[in-house]
Amino acid sequence: MEAIEALKTRRCVRVYTGQSVPREVIEDIIDCARLAPTARNEQPWEFVVVTGLRAAAKYRSEDGFR
Repeated sequence: MEAIEALKTRRCVRVYTGQSVPREVIEDIIDCARLAPTARNEQPWEFVVVTGLRAAAKYRSEDGFR
């Protein structure tokens, strides 16, 4: 998929299948995200990968995300 096509056809997903995402895919996505340009190359982000339903529920409750 080309970048322009991806941008034009993007969508929001709020219902998930429960299927696991392979670790390699997660690492590739994070690698792409960290290479994204930022103002003055500050790169002010942090990444958190949560696996498992229990861990996700704990993380959601501690940070207030739903």
